[in-house]
Amino acid sequence: MASDVSASSSVVSAETPPAAAEGRGMSRLIAWLTGWWLTSPLMFWVVLVQGEADHDIAHDSFWDLVARAMGWVGLGGAVLAPVAGFVAAALGRRRRACARFALMGAVSAAGFLAILYLVLHAD
Repeated sequence: MASDVSASSSVVSAETPPAAAEGRGMSRLIAWLTGWWLTSPLMFWVVLVQGEADHDIAHDSFWDLVARAMGWVGLGGAVLAPVAGFVAAALGRRRRACARFALMGAVSAAGFLAILYLVLHAD
């Protein structure tokens, strides 16, 4: 005789629990903010390269506007990403991510202080 199994016990729910969906969303947010911070030096480099380029055509060309936008996005990545990531990781109770974003903030602050020192003491 075959075992009698009810239909409801053999069907797996297709819905994910709300806690698991929230955890995945928090992981994606943390990964996105980490990526934003990691790409901010590249964005600053594009601004420096565009600033050194020859401006024969027009000063407010399309590429100048792109460079300015990337500069602001790079600045936001260096400043806002560690703060927003730390808050998101703290709310999601992710200790390793909190430590990572605290380190990102320290590196960003040290970089800005070094640039400020170099600008103020330039001869």
